[in-house]
Amino acid sequence: MSDITSSPRIIGVIDHLAVAVTDADRAAVGFQALLGYRVVGDEQVEAAGVRLVYLAPDQVEDTIAEAPTTLQLVQPIAPGRVADFLSGHGEGLHHVCFRTTDIERALRHAGRPQPDVAIFSGGRGRPCAFLSEQPHGVLIEFTEIPAIPTIPVHASTMEGS
Repeated sequence: MSDITSSPRIIGVIDHLAVAVTDADRAAVGFQALLGYRVVGDEQVEAAGVRLVYLAPDQVEDTIAEAPTTLQLVQPIAPGRVADFLSGHGEGLHHVCFRTTDIERALRHAGRPQPDVAIFSGGRGRPCAFLSEQPHGVLIEFTEIPAIPTIPVHASTMEGS
C-alpha cells in the first residue's frame, strides 16, 4: 500500500453511498420519509445496466455537484453486476464512492496492482472505476470530479484592502 503521509491527498471525501435496490421509486419514497431527503438526480447508465437515483438533505442546492455526500439508489435495468449482487445478497449497501480530481492517480495511489480495473463513464457522466480488491468486504469506487481552480492571492493585492 502507498505511504499516504508522504504524498498529497488525491482521494477526497465520500461522494456517495450506493444501495442496491429492486425498485428505486419505492426505495426513494422510503428514504425520503425516513431521512427527510429529496431526489436530486435520476438517470440511467445503459452501459452499466443501471438506473441511479440520488438523494440528499433537503437544504442543499438543486445541483448534485453542490450536494454533500449523497445516497445513491442503484436499480438494475439489465443483467449485470448489480443484478447479480441483488440475487446473491438482496437489497443493501453496494459500494462506497470517493471523489478524486485525477482517477488514474487515485488508482495508482490505491497501491496494489488492479489488473482488471477499467475506467468507465458512470453516473453524471463522470469517469469512474471500481477497485478489484474489496478491503474488509467493502466495494470501493472512485469518481473523478473537476478540480476547483484556485486563485492566487498576492501580498500586493491585500495591501489596498
